Amino acid sequence: MRNLRATPMGASLTRLWILVRRERIELLRDRISLAILVGLPLVTLVLFTFALATDVKHMTLAVFDAADSPHSRAVVQAIRSTGYFDVQRATSLTAIRAGLAAGTVGGALVIPPGVEARFAKGEGAEAQLLLDGSQAILAANAEALLAATVAAFDLHVRRTGAGSAPAGDGPSGRVQVVERALYNPRLDSEHYMIPGLLGYLFTFLTILVAAVSIVRERVVGTFEQLLVTPVRSWEIIGAKLIVLAVALLIDDAIVMVMGGTFFGVWPRGSVALLFATTALYLLVALSIGLIISAGAATPDEAVQKSLVASTPLLNVSGLVFPVTSMPYGFQLVAKLLPVYHYLRTARAIYLTGAGAREVGGHLAVIAAYLVLLGLILLRRVARTRRT
Repeated sequence: MRNLRATPMGASLTRLWILVRRERIELLRDRISLAILVGLPLVTLVLFTFALATDVKHMTLAVFDAADSPHSRAVVQAIRSTGYFDVQRATSLTAIRAGLAAGTVGGALVIPPGVEARFAKGEGAEAQLLLDGSQAILAANAEALLAATVAAFDLHVRRTGAGSAPAGDGPSGRVQVVERALYNPRLDSEHYMIPGLLGYLFTFLTILVAAVSIVRERVVGTFEQLLVTPVRSWEIIGAKLIVLAVALLIDDAIVMVMGGTFFGVWPRGSVALLFATTALYLLVALSIGLIISAGAATPDEAVQKSLVASTPLLNVSGLVFPVTSMPYGFQLVAKLLPVYHYLRTARAIYLTGAGAREVGGHLAVIAAYLVLLGLILLRRVARTRRT
């Protein structure tokens, strides 16, 4: 052991271990940073899975059934039995429009008169669906659910022989598309948002915590004292990266366990691969935060710069909205960002059970960013040391 410490590498590792212990003590003393590291993931998990969910759950649906026939009542009952909608009877179209304008109903179904007569003639019947377009995502999800419910009801009627369908219009005379959503059969938003939550936390939270790390010590004078010691720049950076990365990996474990326990969303793929990918991305995000911290004069400036850096990264990364829906130029920008590749990797491991072969390209991009940002960070700290 003594011989190892006598070598340059052994001495460097000893100094690194001492600095890691120092950073751990500093982090445990910083109650604000601890509160952010522990509290923010829990609050964000609740917000992303409950408050920010786009699933249709107990959406108020007004129904104006002008036909009031056995078929129309059966359709309404089929919609009610899905459990997605709270069906309310409407007395007029005027009441429906008033409810939509006031926001007391999320959608309305208008069934015209004469439905039973059209069925008796073997003809189709149409109903009008009115949705609140001010909530575009929720309206699109509700439209898909209602269309699927009515289509299933129509197929059931044809197969049971209720109503006389014309020749060639039965199930054997039509081409039908049978839909099946892989990896998330119910299309629940939790399965999409929980892996995305990792990208949000480990971009915004990581950059924010790292951004105030160096500048806070510079304000109290401990960073300058550290610079005049024999420790090297990479040892200072390495100690900060190790301590913060371990703390954030604990956050990763907390989010994973809570997401699986309370929402039933567990990783389908390798947990070890997910942790390794997260650790690699954490080093990238921490490097960005430390670069900001090394160039900031005050903690307030560091926080402002971290917000400026993390907000655009998250907005075009595909966290909430698919990158493929963006203009082509923004798609190119998104694919240049490390958070885009981390989100693609995390969701692939979480939802599809992808392995290292499937996500290897994304991991290579993240690793390249780590090398580039690590070199920039070393130069920034070395420059600070010389000044």
